[in-house]
Amino acid sequence: MGSAASAATAELPGADLRLPTTGLKFSLNQLRALNSYVDTLYDEDQRGRMSTETESSVECLVQRIVDGAGQRDPRFRCCHMIALHREKKMRSRSLEYLVTLDSLPALNASEECQLQEGPTGYGKIRLTGRAADVWEEFLTPSGYLCRFLVL
Repeated sequence: MGSAASAATAELPGADLRLPTTGLKFSLNQLRALNSYVDTLYDEDQRGRMSTETESSVECLVQRIVDGAGQRDPRFRCCHMIALHREKKMRSRSLEYLVTLDSLPALNASEECQLQEGPTGYGKIRLTGRAADVWEEFLTPSGYLCRFLVL
């Protein structure tokens, strides 16, 4: 997903923001509201807490971006998004989410999609057969899904 402003936006300061790669468009009012929420997030973080309203607003934005990616490329459709930061005390200005890639076959259900041990806390997904054909541009030469290419 790209996040650079489109050429028209760069020429007109204060105009809508369009993310060319995803096709998402944010109005000037949406951007102002987002900036306001980010300012609130920063202020609350300085006090060591975050309001549920701010967290909810950021989560809605993340869901919109994820949904936009899934609409542009069905391989990236996601039915589950998990907030990993909820149990942590907010000491930074970042929120963490885990999303599923629903078009991947079930892990270890067949030879087509195997979860293999990786570095501590991580696994490697190896795709073969039809699954490998579908995800070909995101695979390493040895058939593993490459997170740097998917992101």
